[in-house]
Amino acid sequence: MLIKRVINATGVILHTGAGRAPFGPVILERVAQILEGYCNLEMDLESGERGQRDALVAAPLRELTGAEDALVVNNNAGAVLLALHALGRGRPAAASRGQLVEIGGAFRLPEVMASGGVELMPVGTVNVTRLDDFRRALDAGASLVVLAHRSNFYYRGRFDEPRADEVVALAAAYGRPVLYDLGSGLLSTSLYPDLVSQDEPSVENLLDAGVDVVCFSADKLLGGPQGGVAVGKAAAIGELRGDSMYRALRVGKETYALLGAVLEKYLDGGALDGVPTYRLLSRSAEDLERIAHAAAAFFRKADAADLEINTARAESYVGGGTLPYVRLPTFVVALRHKHLSPHALSGVLRRLEPPVLARATGDAVYVDMRSVLDDDLPLLERAVGTLAAELG
Repeated sequence: MLIKRVINATGVILHTGAGRAPFGPVILERVAQILEGYCNLEMDLESGERGQRDALVAAPLRELTGAEDALVVNNNAGAVLLALHALGRGRPAAASRGQLVEIGGAFRLPEVMASGGVELMPVGTVNVTRLDDFRRALDAGASLVVLAHRSNFYYRGRFDEPRADEVVALAAAYGRPVLYDLGSGLLSTSLYPDLVSQDEPSVENLLDAGVDVVCFSADKLLGGPQGGVAVGKAAAIGELRGDSMYRALRVGKETYALLGAVLEKYLDGGALDGVPTYRLLSRSAEDLERIAHAAAAFFRKADAADLEINTARAESYVGGGTLPYVRLPTFVVALRHKHLSPHALSGVLRRLEPPVLARATGDAVYVDMRSVLDDDLPLLERAVGTLAAELG
């Protein structure tokens, strides 16, 4: 089956099954200008000599994050793998037991560390890790400290761990680098002041804390294409760039074009209109209610027998293994069928053209407006127009 357009009405904005971050017309128009012909992928236009492809996004990443240098690979797992291989292969690396995470798709940090040629030195316990735990590991010969953000879960109850700046200061005293697997792609908490806790790790505050390399996904909160970004100190990023594994993980012109266009929108202040992920996360309750009523009208117009249609308030999630504690207020079209279970009814919606991905709950199907793009509305109206025939 070929890849095709679907309407994501699950309410999960960064839905891995639906391709995570979408691209709107602003980004696609910019990218089309680049990709419909040749481009300067590896050419310095001033000198005419061969250039470095990662220079295409290194400058905007430096400007956005304050990092000394940056590079991009195929995904965040690749960025972490490359950093481990470049900074610690053949040597032990310390990591807190409370941060040895598994993110979706069986991405297990201990296994990635092993693949990077690093010997894991686990420190602390699942819920409590102290600075002295890292000190003992460094005394025992740890050549690298690995910190990881628990992107897809959070602790309640007794829990403690040192701040990133405390770990950096300790590692620096031993002359050892610190790698942070951020994953979520949150550039700064100031981008989402009403959504994200000020304690949430961001690229900005981790670099301010002195972390040598921060790795994160381009296709999560950043809203870009699939990719793994590594930013940090020039010497450390230089080690990654010079590693033999870098070439195997590098990306092509499509990723550079898309990521560059997204970064441009953040730099020129146009992220709200130009980056769909940012817009969806920033939607107001009034906007969501308006769209829900419009969508409900589509379903009523379809005149499908035995189908009850209501609008309601609900909650949805960011998705993509990010911000698990955040509940996004939303409006949904709640569908109940006299003869079909919610699971069966959601299957009918997936058979529409284009397919509509909705959320089957205990007693209804929720068509959630939080993740429905503005450009999806005419497509949703067209798809729902055939609902009566599909149910028949």
